Amino acid sequence: MTKQDNGKDFGGIFGGQLENIFPVGVVSVEKAMNETLGACKDGITAWQDEMKRFTEQRMEVAKDAFDQLREAKSPTDAVKVQNKYLTDAATAYLEEMRTLGEIWQKMANDNLEALTEMTPTEDAKDSSKKASAAAGQQAAAE
Repeated sequence: MTKQDNGKDFGGIFGGQLENIFPVGVVSVEKAMNETLGACKDGITAWQDEMKRFTEQRMEVAKDAFDQLREAKSPTDAVKVQNKYLTDAATAYLEEMRTLGEIWQKMANDNLEALTEMTPTEDAKDSSKKASAAAGQQAAAE
């Protein structure tokens, strides 16, 4: 039975039916919740780290482009610098979108894996069906 910190029995609150409410088991639900929270935390941390890395890289590229513009000898040179900067930026942002998508995909897969582990076993399903049937019979008798 699951107990609160003060020692009170949750079974009394739910009439001892926690196993019927969570046929996979309360511990399994708690474990899955902790694993999904951990996966979310890891995913968000990876997202933040990648955004920081990308922002720093793009700022450095922009600084280099400004330096090259300052050194341009003609309008043609300036246009070449701008075209290269814009072409590289488009490529970099597309690649970054792919990388961020991979981070979110990994987080989703990790969450799905944790939830899949929580899937009821056949024994738990049978137990849940029996408990539901017993509850139905008890309700009908009343």
